[in-house]
Amino acid sequence: MFEHFKATIRHEVEEFLATRKMQRAIELSQRTGQHFNHNEYPMFFTGALESQIVLVHLNPKQANNTAPTYAGPLWLENFDTYFTYRDIRQKPDSSESLVSAYCLLMRCTTSDYPTFG
Repeated sequence: MFEHFKATIRHEVEEFLATRKMQRAIELSQRTGQHFNHNEYPMFFTGALESQIVLVHLNPKQANNTAPTYAGPLWLENFDTYFTYRDIRQKPDSSESLVSAYCLLMRCTTSDYPTFG
C-alpha cells in the first residue's frame, strides 16, 4: 500500500512541478462543486506515510486560490525534496509539533489533541 500511495503522490507532484497545476484537483472541484487548490503544492501528508493511521485532508487550510497556475518560485524542486520535506522523520528534531491554522487561531497547545506515531 505504501509504494502505491507514494507512486500516486509522485505522479501528482511531478505533474505540479512540470505544469504548475494538478489536473485531478481541477476535476475533483468540477465533480464535487467544492473548491480545491490545483495551483498550490499538494499536501498529501505530514508525518510518516507508513503509519498505522494516515489522515487524508483534501483542503489543508489554504486560502482559496483561483489563479490558473502556481505563480511563485518552485522551492521544492523535485519529488525527493518534496517527500523529504513532508516526512517528519527526516527533520532534525522529529519532536517538532505540527499545529494547524485552526489551533493557532484558537491558541491550542499540543496537549489539546492526540499524537499519533
